[in-house]
Amino acid sequence: MKNHVYFVMFAFLLLGGSIYPAMAQTSNVAKNVVINEIDINPPGNDALSPSEWVELYNPTDSVVDLSGWKIASTTVLKKTLTIPDGTKLNPGQFRTFSYTTGWFTDTSEKVQLRSAAGAVIDETPVITDLSNDFRSWQRNYDAYGGNSISDWKFSTSNAGSSNGKLETKTESSSVGLTLSIDKSQYLFGETATISGSVSEKVFVEKPSFKPAEIKITVKGPSYNKEFTLYPDYFLNYKTTLSLQKVVGINAGEYQVTVTYSDATATGTFSVGDSVTQEKEVQSDELSITTDKLSYIPGERVLITGSTSKVLQYVGMKFKVYDPNGKQVFDGSLYPTNSKFSTSIFMTTVNPVYGEYKISAEYGLQKIETSFQLSEDQKNDELITVTTDKEFYGLGETVTISGRLNKVFVPALDLEIVQSTNLAVNIKGQTSGGNTFKILDVLRPAGDGTFEYKFKLSTDSSRLGSYKVKVSKDIGTVLLSFAVVENPNDYEASSLPLSLSTDKKSYEVGDTIKITGKVNDKKERSSFETPTVKVELLNSKGKPVTFAAGTSKESTTKSLTVANVYAGIPDTSGNFMIQIPVSRSVFVGGETYQLKATYDDRLTNTALISITDSFTVGSTSISATLDKQIYGLGETVSLTGQLGTTIQGDAIKIQLFKPSGDRNEYGATANGGKFTWSWSIPVADTKATGLGNTRVTTSSVFGTYQVLLSTSSQSSSVYFKVSPDPTNDSLSLLPLEIFTDKPVYAAGETLTVLGTAQKRTQGSEGLVVQDRAKIEVLSSTFPYKTIFDAFVYLDAGGNFKSSFVLPVTIFTEGTYKVVSHYQKYKAETVFSVDNDYNLEGSDDKLSLISSTDKSEYSLGDTVYFTGRPNKFIHLEKVDVNVVHESKSQITCGSFVCGTPGQAITIRPGSSGSFTFEYKIPTSPSAIGKYEIIADVEFGKFSTSFTVTDKKPEPTVTQTDKTPTKSIEKFNRITEELISIPLVSTTENNVTIYPKIIQGSLFTPTRGQEANVNMKISTESGVCVIGPGCLVEESTRGPGEIYKVVEVEGFNYKIRYSGSDVRLEKFDILPESSDELLPEITWIVEILKDSQPSQFYYKIIRDVSE
Repeated sequence: MKNHVYFVMFAFLLLGGSIYPAMAQTSNVAKNVVINEIDINPPGNDALSPSEWVELYNPTDSVVDLSGWKIASTTVLKKTLTIPDGTKLNPGQFRTFSYTTGWFTDTSEKVQLRSAAGAVIDETPVITDLSNDFRSWQRNYDAYGGNSISDWKFSTSNAGSSNGKLETKTESSSVGLTLSIDKSQYLFGETATISGSVSEKVFVEKPSFKPAEIKITVKGPSYNKEFTLYPDYFLNYKTTLSLQKVVGINAGEYQVTVTYSDATATGTFSVGDSVTQEKEVQSDELSITTDKLSYIPGERVLITGSTSKVLQYVGMKFKVYDPNGKQVFDGSLYPTNSKFSTSIFMTTVNPVYGEYKISAEYGLQKIETSFQLSEDQKNDELITVTTDKEFYGLGETVTISGRLNKVFVPALDLEIVQSTNLAVNIKGQTSGGNTFKILDVLRPAGDGTFEYKFKLSTDSSRLGSYKVKVSKDIGTVLLSFAVVENPNDYEASSLPLSLSTDKKSYEVGDTIKITGKVNDKKERSSFETPTVKVELLNSKGKPVTFAAGTSKESTTKSLTVANVYAGIPDTSGNFMIQIPVSRSVFVGGETYQLKATYDDRLTNTALISITDSFTVGSTSISATLDKQIYGLGETVSLTGQLGTTIQGDAIKIQLFKPSGDRNEYGATANGGKFTWSWSIPVADTKATGLGNTRVTTSSVFGTYQVLLSTSSQSSSVYFKVSPDPTNDSLSLLPLEIFTDKPVYAAGETLTVLGTAQKRTQGSEGLVVQDRAKIEVLSSTFPYKTIFDAFVYLDAGGNFKSSFVLPVTIFTEGTYKVVSHYQKYKAETVFSVDNDYNLEGSDDKLSLISSTDKSEYSLGDTVYFTGRPNKFIHLEKVDVNVVHESKSQITCGSFVCGTPGQAITIRPGSSGSFTFEYKIPTSPSAIGKYEIIADVEFGKFSTSFTVTDKKPEPTVTQTDKTPTKSIEKFNRITEELISIPLVSTTENNVTIYPKIIQGSLFTPTRGQEANVNMKISTESGVCVIGPGCLVEESTRGPGEIYKVVEVEGFNYKIRYSGSDVRLEKFDILPESSDELLPEITWIVEILKDSQPSQFYYKIIRDVSE
């Protein structure tokens, strides 16, 4: 072990103010030193200067010695700072540490604080900082919480000072109340976030029964404002305060008081024109170390050091002092690649034992370290030998070390012998077969020490016991070690006679492997080796016997003999016995005892149980497949068990394919067990159809039947071959029908798919092709038929048909699909989302228009789309693009400027249109724009901005590289659903969450008002649903979305409103250039016992 010492100098400019949020409980405050704040990407280039820093905080009442502690990055280079000796952290003290360039990575970093012994004291969550600014990751308040990301925030740094204290001013109360303010200092124009939680919901009984309110009071210079909130579902609360001068905010300190029931909590923050930022000066670092902590006379002490800054023509001067303070060595060392190195010899002549100190000086830096010189303690034995472990695993390295103590000889004889082989007899070998042996010579060093290493083979034949013999004329030393399968879990038995089996339960046909050891062996002068006898007893302790003919005394009396097995211990006392499990000896379902006896004086027992999967007289065959759904090119593997014990029974296997073909195979049972396999073709071969384009036949895909039969038994199993085995399932229903998605937009194509168990027909004469009927019905009585079709089944019983959903026919709502085949009937439902306000609506006729982005670069193309909010015919749309200028020739709703040339567009049948505008590359094109769409019922505008930002380079995707994915979840009946938004990576391309779409379907009519949903963020902010930010339908004249700000991020929300049979929502970023934050959304289904089905999908896209 090395003894490290570092010399580190820091200068700090402390933050001028702090915030002290109050809480009514502090049980989550750490009881040890913690990482309180960290900046892994400060301003500037991290590769040029060591500017990254970590702040430690001591929340305890005691001084903590940090000597030898480590602050470690756990990713990529894993750079680790060892805190210098003598570094202490006082109670309540903050201290900031920097180390070297590129200490941390900017993405997916986790930093640990470790003790000198290597134990993890504290660690951060996985954090990312790509901002390259003065913001840092910091705990919400000092020492509070653990390594959960919810206990941390990304905010303006305040290194060396408080993040906010958990000092409570709460009166004694059974209700817990917490308060948190996101920052301690704010600038004018910023927004303060006040949040917290309560321990339970409280209700007020008088004058009326209602939930208790959370009252928040903010007081400051000439300012007093009150808020009233209620706890959310997760007992959290949150509000914001805009710090604008126009609303009465003045510079100075503000106090926040929160009351709930009889609990009170307080906190403070300040507002001003500037925030004092701490600057940290990183000094040079010098380290020095010795290769060991302790030495004996005759050894050399290796001294090494390093510096972070090399001084030209300057050497490191060092001196070594003995325990009496006398200087015994000195010298000067010059760095090579910032490293110093030398060694000194510890004399054997009148050595001075104790602590030696090394003092080093380099430039203005000074540093010290120490080591011990100990007396050489020799053993009274002439030779001592040890191994580094008692038990080893296969493939490990064995280290044998020792020492000559009283006399010295130039060489020692070494013999290593495998005394027992746990793998013997498996292949018919006798004891001692394939034994390992080493004969070698040991050369002691000048101090009498010696060492020998060898690596074990990974072959199982190396399992067993080993004896080591070190000898010469002066004496002999013996020791042993063992090689086992699991050395970390292995425990050697201390019993005089140990006994164990490789399993506790055995199947008929298995082999019982008995192992044991005699720790109290008896030696005999006749070289005879006593054996270990193992007797088989039943559950009552009686011997299990077998008939061995007739006795000599009587020819009519049968002779029975007990089942006794013998094992011969090796030189270490180990033995092994193997017993085959046959029906002639063992009975399935019974428990047996194995009683071992050695030399008629040592005994031990072990219990085993026997199972027999045979069911004598059964008329069925038990068979299983390795899985149910297969893909092309895979192999179907079947294992089976006959219901009889007849050996060599022939099994007939028939494979019925979806095409109607049948293949026959055979198998032979061995011990009642058999196997069979079939290779699926690597490609799908289309069969010849009947000239009908609506029939798709395939000779590979579909459901297969495997019929197993003997003269008296039979059984069937089924499997399916699918083009998408991961997402497919096997259904054995006579008729099943479903749609390709649960919700369609009006005008889209509905695809209906189904599967039916085809009726069996002969192969000769007239074979009638089967058809299934599909009907699309309205969901209200009398269920009027809208579409119907007759479709043919393919060879696997599959069928499909598609229907276009006209805008004028399919209004918003739920519809039913019914299928009939033979005497069977199946049905499913789907929903239609129709954004058109059809004639008869009271809404004003308007145009819904938008651009694909709100901000563009020079040379980009703007995609402008629009359509009327009602289903009407538009003859034309005149589109004009206006660039803002001071001339103010033309003014729209957003800008005044010079218009371009009007472009006439002919809309489609539904009134929708698309217009593309190419932005010039000239710098004069920078500025604000407005697109004016002139239609017969008015002019409508949409604005965008052109900046000088360079567009992101286009990444050319190959055909196999995903750029978008849709993850669907259907028919969820739970009342609380968690939707985590995480990015995924495939083929080295990362795609991120872009849109969430969800719908809640209430099957029971009349219960729409009693089944609703609430969608909240993981922090408890209720966004959609009753009492939330969006609680009514977002559809209005000329708009279908509502923009809301949640935790500093703007979302576009589309919501159908509550109390409808199909309640739907969309969540996406306000800007099309942005992606959704990677958080977890919570969906709560508000209902009693009513049935409901929740659907949602996550659309992911590449980052732009």
